[in-house]
Amino acid sequence: VELSFGTVIASVDPSDRASANQGVLVVEASPSGTRWRVRVGPRTLGTTPLRIPLVAGRHDLLFEGPDGASRFRSANVRAGQTRVIPAP
Repeated sequence: VELSFGTVIASVDPSDRASANQGVLVVEASPSGTRWRVRVGPRTLGTTPLRIPLVAGRHDLLFEGPDGASRFRSANVRAGQTRVIPAP
């Protein structure tokens, strides 16, 4: 059984410019209005809200808040699909 965080849309918007081996990760805005910086390993993806193509696979995300708080999430991105997750 595969556990996945968030919801899946079974397609990718062409404007996301994902290649054949990529899916799209969408991180929604935080309900609190906090703008989180999102990182995968040493790579900063951007700040919430964000949409970004990623190579298919599991990605361990680090959310860094402006107050120094950090949160972790994992998201499984599949090629040709969009994974939507909420910010902390």
